[in-house]
Amino acid sequence: MRVRFRGYGATSAAILLAGVVGLPAAGAASSSTFATLVSSNQLGWNEGLAVAANGTVFSANYFSGTVQEYSPATGALVTIAQVGHDTAKGVALDARGNLYITVQGSPNALYEESAATLAAGGVATPAAGLTEIAYWTSGGAGGIALDSSGNVFVAALDAVLAVPAATLADPGTWPVTATTIVPAADGLSRVADVAISPSGDLAIANGDQSPSGTVDLVAAGSVVSALGGAPVPSNGVLAVATPASSGVVSPVGVTFDGAGDLIVVDAGTGSVLEVPAAQVAAVRGGSGAVAASSLVVLGSLLPIGSGDQLNGVAVEANGAVLLTTGAQVLATGEILTSPAGTAASSSSLPLRLSVSAHVVGQGPGAAQEVAATWTGGGPGPWSCTLLYGFGDPTTFHVTTSDTTCAFDSLALGRVFGIEVRALATGQGAEAFAAPASFTISCAKRGRVLHRTGVDPTCPPRWHQRG
Repeated sequence: MRVRFRGYGATSAAILLAGVVGLPAAGAASSSTFATLVSSNQLGWNEGLAVAANGTVFSANYFSGTVQEYSPATGALVTIAQVGHDTAKGVALDARGNLYITVQGSPNALYEESAATLAAGGVATPAAGLTEIAYWTSGGAGGIALDSSGNVFVAALDAVLAVPAATLADPGTWPVTATTIVPAADGLSRVADVAISPSGDLAIANGDQSPSGTVDLVAAGSVVSALGGAPVPSNGVLAVATPASSGVVSPVGVTFDGAGDLIVVDAGTGSVLEVPAAQVAAVRGGSGAVAASSLVVLGSLLPIGSGDQLNGVAVEANGAVLLTTGAQVLATGEILTSPAGTAASSSSLPLRLSVSAHVVGQGPGAAQEVAATWTGGGPGPWSCTLLYGFGDPTTFHVTTSDTTCAFDSLALGRVFGIEVRALATGQGAEAFAAPASFTISCAKRGRVLHRTGVDPTCPPRWHQRG
């Protein structure tokens, strides 16, 4: 599908956020695939996320050190735990409805709020209602995952730790020192989250605040051996996605859906990606990191640097993908949701969008032509939007058909710092992209040359055409 855009405005504008290899460009506005489930300053810097079978959502607010419970049935958002400022990181539920919370501090700790305490209501604290299960002194704290046997896995910044199910079954031993199963020596440095697949594989988001993060995988057999006392060797950590192979920049959240598809939140690009189960199996079999062309883009929302960023991720039983966004201290945080079936059905909608821009003229009325080319995504119909401007994007009038989108924008005058982005949506899937560079035409005494770059200019004594 080829989409053609034409706008009018300033021409010496820089494209501030360019596309990442194979992925939508960072910086796009919230994707229409995801809608706000709840927005409140109670959420603030929202990180860990968990969802119960009945749809109740739990999220950890790092700055306030609280855990919130949201009921979609009633719309009520209440605080159910207070662990201290700048500490709450991850949340997870076990099969019995007990809630686990990771706390970053000195030391870091894993707490349990029992199902009975949750049912009783009120705000649990370490002094009353929260029970410390495990602690560790190095690294930090992040996301939590549980396997079908009840073993708990914790992201600890420079390692992955575990608390075996046998320990959880013996409260008389609590608190214990958490066991390292994947050490820093295996190449871990900024582990933000972990997830366990239906078959027992361990996924690791190894890239919080890193420009070169990776998503890694430890096969189920190695996980079992590590729980038995043999930490995973470096050759047991398999790359699923890297900046070079997949365009992933800073993965901060991972989870699996019921079919074994791996959902990845990349804060660096603001993208929500799916690694189909077949690709996960291929990595486990030794294929190497997954190529960008094999990833499915579920949406492109909030990149690092926008003031907010994507953080936690969870998948409901109906396939809806939930996300948490982080906002500044005391600012409004959000929990976002996609339609039911997003995780289950999206693997058939691999969208790829590339954009190029050509500038003709300078100053008021100058024309900008943006060409967007689709690959994949299946047949239409598609709707298209041109996002253009600095700050909050402006959506211009658009007429569409199954194959073409034509835009008509206003003459904005000479404005610097313009961003031009394209969005196309169809069949519940979408992608954003921005041109990585502009091309301008320069003239001198009848000669013409073209200059391409993020903010191209003509050579001395040459004049921009138009």
